[in-house]
Amino acid sequence: MFSIFTIMKKTKFSRQQLYDLVWSNSLRSLSKKYNISDNGIRKACTRMNIPLPLMGHWQKVQYGKKVRKRPLPDYDGKETEIELEIRTEENSSPPLKDLTKEIKNDPSLPTTVPGRLSKPDPLIETAQTTLEERSKERWSDHGLINTKSGEVNIQVSPQNYRRALRFMDTFIKLIKARGHSIEVSGRETILIINDERIKINLKEKWNIEKETDERGWVSHNKSPSGILQLRIDELHSKQWKDGKKFKLEEQLARILIEFEKYAEKEKKRKHEIKE
Repeated sequence: MFSIFTIMKKTKFSRQQLYDLVWSNSLRSLSKKYNISDNGIRKACTRMNIPLPLMGHWQKVQYGKKVRKRPLPDYDGKETEIELEIRTEENSSPPLKDLTKEIKNDPSLPTTVPGRLSKPDPLIETAQTTLEERSKERWSDHGLINTKSGEVNIQVSPQNYRRALRFMDTFIKLIKARGHSIEVSGRETILIINDERIKINLKEKWNIEKETDERGWVSHNKSPSGILQLRIDELHSKQWKDGKKFKLEEQLARILIEFEKYAEKEKKRKHEIKE
């Protein structure tokens, strides 16, 4: 067995040590520590016949559930070690385009929104019941219906609620597959990424038209636009919406990466304020 040694911020791992590493840390956390992508670690493990945790493994660990560690099988290949470089400020931020492509090419991450809802997340099952009921009612907020307190925060027109559920279901599954989590508290839907809590909502954008009456009073008439937008419901607001080239559903990989970068930036900002 090869020992671990470091030269100029580079560390060598034997096959056994890499196996121990990927079963004690998520690929996402390893890619943040070392200058290699999660997919790069996955490919190295495939080459050396090292089994990886299945989807949902780290969520079970997070909630204290029992998990099964797959044993390291025999191996007669030539590659017996891997050299990893510790990330530095200079090499810590690969281009957004490359990261997005990597997410899309990872078969373990759901980045395609299906044409129909299938095996929805429990949070989406609850929201679906509410939106189905409210889509049949006459009441709406300028044409939009919304979920109840204690449910994923969604506000859309009755014509768009099925699409909104499919998008949000895939988004939640992608977030969890990436090793993050999501929770609901009252009217707040909160993403938890690297211990950063980010409030979000999914809302259909309004068309707003100004109208002036005989006395000169200006009113604003709102109506559904059909444009979905996923928003960070914070002071430092950010949003993603349907565009001319890409619908919201086609931006999932990029949205995920931008959320992770946002969480890193918030953590750094808070640390600087504390210092």
